[in-house]
Amino acid sequence: RISRVSRIIKEIAESSISDVKKSNDLNEMRKIRKAFLGRMASLIRKIEEDLSDLSKIREKLIDLPTIDPELPTIILAGYPGVGKSTIVRTISSAKPEVRSYPFTTKEIIVGHFYSKGRKIQIIDTPGLLDRPIKSKEEQMAISALNYLNGKIAFIVDVAESNGFTLEEQKSLYDNLKKLLKSEIFVFFNKVDIADKEKISKAELYFGPCIKMIATKGIGLNEFINLLS
Repeated sequence: RISRVSRIIKEIAESSISDVKKSNDLNEMRKIRKAFLGRMASLIRKIEEDLSDLSKIREKLIDLPTIDPELPTIILAGYPGVGKSTIVRTISSAKPEVRSYPFTTKEIIVGHFYSKGRKIQIIDTPGLLDRPIKSKEEQMAISALNYLNGKIAFIVDVAESNGFTLEEQKSLYDNLKKLLKSEIFVFFNKVDIADKEKISKAELYFGPCIKMIATKGIGLNEFINLLS
């Protein structure tokens, strides 16, 4: 609505300026100016609530960590305890930054690393992409992620050591796939403590995936090469 009103005001302004240029009467010019200001004020009053919301969003965006939407970005997803924070800490070239995230009470974790001469962002969103999405605020937050130049890395705990079954992890994957526009790449973590039966079961659900042991750095080079 703000964009539409802005367009209307611009059209009225152009018309009013044209009328002023055609007139040689000072009083008429003043009337044209007064009519324009009155119509503009009326239009702005109609979107006061939208402008207030926009102001609140602006305040929240100030608290965002440094994110460059033009940089290649890896966004981590998966249930708590699958190893996302370990991945961010291990491959980041500096200590990851932790800040609040718009529309939620969550925090976002942003790290950076270099691959093939390019700087790449890696983002973890605890409490956001690690459970089924229910609230409108969470949906808005996820929508914001769609505007990043990013790829989604969905991490699976194939050992089920985090308390979530492979069935639950597949359900979360399916849920996120409906909300996220970017392609989702799946990775199997904790393969060192998973038996062959669980790994086979995971492959049945997700297909063949890169296997990792994030705590030991195993598989992370393949992770980086695929996503960067």
